[in-house]
Amino acid sequence: MEVGTVTAISADGFGFIAPDQHRGEIWIRPRSLHGDTPLREGQRVEYVLAVGLLGIEAANVRPLEA
Repeated sequence: MEVGTVTAISADGFGFIAPDQHRGEIWIRPRSLHGDTPLREGQRVEYVLAVGLLGIEAANVRPLEA
C-alpha cells in the first residue's frame, strides 16, 4: 500500500493524491474509492497504484484513521 495526501477532490469524486514516496500527483476516480466515505483536501489516505486508460491512477483509496 502507498500513502499520501489528497491535494484536490471534486464533489463528483475526481481528484489527486500527493504520494509520500514519489514526486508528482496520482489521479483519483470515483470508482477508485473504497466504501462510501467521501474524501476531503488535506486528508491522509492509503491506496494501491493501478494502470488505467489515462495512465497511473490510485485504486482502493481508503482514508487513514487519525
